Amino acid sequence: MEAEQSILGAILNEGDLIQDCTFPAEYFGKREHQLIYQAIKNRRASCTIFNMLSFLLFFQNIRAKRKQTPVALYLRGFLYIIDLLT
Repeated sequence: MEAEQSILGAILNEGDLIQDCTFPAEYFGKREHQLIYQAIKNRRASCTIFNMLSFLLFFQNIRAKRKQTPVALYLRGFLYIIDLLT
């Protein structure tokens, strides 16, 4: 799991690295990592600039569209993403 966290953290810190990633999300063993990786790839495909701020705004918009998502669950996910950066 530490290797997966390192990969995601590196991508989040250096957004351009996602262009070099050609493997599918299913290569990650942890479901949360698959979802984060796929979200990063989707975000990168839909915008010309990818960085941590654009991803966090994307993450926030997902939460806003899914009003049924509890705030605690959203915050836990947000904090997990921040933890990947460290």
